Amino acid sequence: MRMPGMNGAEFLAQLRQTAPNTVRMLLTGHRDLNRAIEAVNEGYIFRYLTKPCAKSDLVHALVLGLAKYHSNAEREDLVKEAKEIKMQAANLGEFLFSRNRR
Repeated sequence: MRMPGMNGAEFLAQLRQTAPNTVRMLLTGHRDLNRAIEAVNEGYIFRYLTKPCAKSDLVHALVLGLAKYHSNAEREDLVKEAKEIKMQAANLGEFLFSRNRR
């Protein structure tokens, strides 16, 4: 949370603006609840970890974060496909409607 120039919550909020598809995690040695809430609310934190952090906890959080990233990417691909199918169906409907009016 304590960094030169800005705190961790500010950094993660800025990161969310520039790279919204990232899965953001916070690992801190400071257990300030208000700052943690700020980080979660402004930076949309996936996981909040405190130091010292067990290696197994960190690895588990990273594995879950990667799974979330891939799940988000897959969902975005499906949404794009659905929009394309909807547009194609609308175009087909317009084509069929225009042919029936002739």
